[in-house]
Amino acid sequence: MGIDLDKLRESLANMSQEEMDKYFPKDTKSKGWISIEDHLPMMMAMDIMIGGSEYKVRYDDGTEGTTMVSDHNIWYYYAKEVGITHWWNE
Repeated sequence: MGIDLDKLRESLANMSQEEMDKYFPKDTKSKGWISIEDHLPMMMAMDIMIGGSEYKVRYDDGTEGTTMVSDHNIWYYYAKEVGITHWWNE
């Protein structure tokens, strides 16, 4: 049993704007540094094969680094443990 790509393409092509907005909402988060207490970074679907999405982060001491996010709910506890306070939203 597999995915019928032709049917998927047809379904997407025939979606109304309302349906598109419902199933694929636009990112309304502001750009730049975002507190992990306000919003969490999420893995992008295109990064599934590498196991997560890479984000630039800021630590509680002001230093910056990078991190990989797969499950954002689990990542939150990791981030708190290592001192991550913000992530960069492009």
